[in-house]
Amino acid sequence: MATYFDSSGRPIVTAAVLGRGGEGTVYRLENSTDLVAKIYNHPVLQTKLTKLEDMVSARDPALTTIAAWPHDVLRDRPKGNVVGFTMPNVSRFFPIHKLYSPAHRKQDFPAADWSFLVHAARNFASAVETVHGHGHIIGDINQGNIVVSEKSIIKLIDCDSMQVAVNGRIHLCEVGVAHFTAPELQNRSFNGVQRTKNHDNFGLAIVCFHLLFMGRHPFAGRFQGSGDMPIERAIHEFRFAFGQGAANRQMQPPPNSLLLDSVSVPIAELFERAFSKQSALSGLRPAAREWVLALEQLEGELVRCSVHPIHKYHKSLQGCPWCQFERSQHIYFFVVPLTKDWHPSNFDIARYWNLVETISIPNSIPLPSLTSSQIRPLRIPISIRIKKAMAFSLRATFALIGLIILFGLRSPWGVLLLALAIWLPLKDPMEEERQRRKLAKEAAERDWNEIYQIWQSQCTDNHFIAKKMELDRKRQSYLGLGMAYKNALKKLDDNKRDAQLTSFLKNYFIDTAKIPGFGPGRKSLLLSYGIETAADITLNNLSRVPGIGHKRSNDLLAWRSRIETKFIFDPRQAVTQTEILSLRHEYSNKQRLLQQELELGMRELQQVADYIKSNQQRLRLEMIKRADRHAQACADFAMIT
Repeated sequence: MATYFDSSGRPIVTAAVLGRGGEGTVYRLENSTDLVAKIYNHPVLQTKLTKLEDMVSARDPALTTIAAWPHDVLRDRPKGNVVGFTMPNVSRFFPIHKLYSPAHRKQDFPAADWSFLVHAARNFASAVETVHGHGHIIGDINQGNIVVSEKSIIKLIDCDSMQVAVNGRIHLCEVGVAHFTAPELQNRSFNGVQRTKNHDNFGLAIVCFHLLFMGRHPFAGRFQGSGDMPIERAIHEFRFAFGQGAANRQMQPPPNSLLLDSVSVPIAELFERAFSKQSALSGLRPAAREWVLALEQLEGELVRCSVHPIHKYHKSLQGCPWCQFERSQHIYFFVVPLTKDWHPSNFDIARYWNLVETISIPNSIPLPSLTSSQIRPLRIPISIRIKKAMAFSLRATFALIGLIILFGLRSPWGVLLLALAIWLPLKDPMEEERQRRKLAKEAAERDWNEIYQIWQSQCTDNHFIAKKMELDRKRQSYLGLGMAYKNALKKLDDNKRDAQLTSFLKNYFIDTAKIPGFGPGRKSLLLSYGIETAADITLNNLSRVPGIGHKRSNDLLAWRSRIETKFIFDPRQAVTQTEILSLRHEYSNKQRLLQQELELGMRELQQVADYIKSNQQRLRLEMIKRADRHAQACADFAMIT
């Protein structure tokens, strides 16, 4: 407890410590719940003093609504040295990363759904708009300077580091966090740099991306080139991992990530613009007002999942992406409220299967014959026979005259006529007719094969049988859920040491730990790959993270091992409630999804049956026509051969 004095000389008494940082300590106040005090660790320089006094003079209700803006300076004695300042109390707020990080969110915001995250992003954009509207720049936008309440209200903290413009004076922001810093400011000192709204707009887009995409960093992707690609370098080189041109930039999103086409088109376009090189050069990144409007529109276009009401997603999507993550990857981004215990639903599976059995299998219609006794082959036209006889007569005439001249008149011209009789280039009308009938036969065969393939794919009962077998497999899975759940519970009990250890490790968060070689940038990279707690640190998980390397992987594994030494297994303790809730969630999800698939599958089976019957009626006459044409062409060709 210590006493300080405000600018009016009134005593301000500090109470309990709320937090400590490298710059100062924040205290509760003895006689106020609305304000707190920040006391610097070191003497306040004149430049800092002038900035604080200017910020106090510029304070207004709009700024204090969205920021822990300096309320008044504090002195060590009346009219003495400034040692700190008072500011609004945000002790009931949480750091923003505890909302966008899935692991933190399950603990601190268990009821939050995606619409909550969208609304928080909207409120942050509105806060940035307010700061910019007063002529100031946040400058050091990062996850440590933004807090959020249980009602998604956003507040900015550490405001004394902002770039403020008061009475013609500009007080610079000379600090920043690399993985929130615009590309044009990467790899350079902030000393003497005057920040712009466009710089803030980059950080604004990063925070919005974190909130909408489950803590993923937009520049933490899988680099397809050679060497490492840390986030800072990716930002500097404009390698947005989720954008349309990501492949051209040799980047891919991390595995198990929500993709850019999962949000509305206006939001996706804002991200594309915010992270493009053109917007950096032109200074025209999307402003805060654009984000506010687009996020409000997105919030109004969300729909609720029919399986899990806490799942919300954009109306343009064909299905719930959160259910897809749960079904295919067993990744649970949101906490689904559960009953006290899981039990099979009242879905009447026996009645359901009786209804399936009433769907009749389409009749197998025999294919028309390709050979028919009623087919009369086309006779060879008499004109062809006449032409063939005339050609023979002409050759014989030349040969006879040639013989007479050669042997009767003993003239060598006879040899010429004999040669002409043999090699006279006369067309064989019978061969021409044979070729014509051959081509007709080949065309008829092609037509028949074409209609046959269509018939096989659209008119046989193969697809119906396969669909019904698929439904039967799902029915068996549904019937086996109860026993599978009991077996899974028993397995949990058999493996309760591992379950207790996993639950224990989940309480140790990487972002709050001091791990050698892991600053905010690498921690953000780990979060982008779903590694948030000590429980997530495994060789398999680390092998998927680019740029970590053998040494850093060992550092993480060593950190986990040090935590494991604190774990004490209690064989008397039952399986943890967390593990049981997780199992209930898994089986509730399986049950709902199977029921949904069974109900949809029955409708699809009826559609398949109707489709086959309709196609059989539609194609039957055409099949007969093409079969007759095929039989006729074959008979015609056989006649001439």
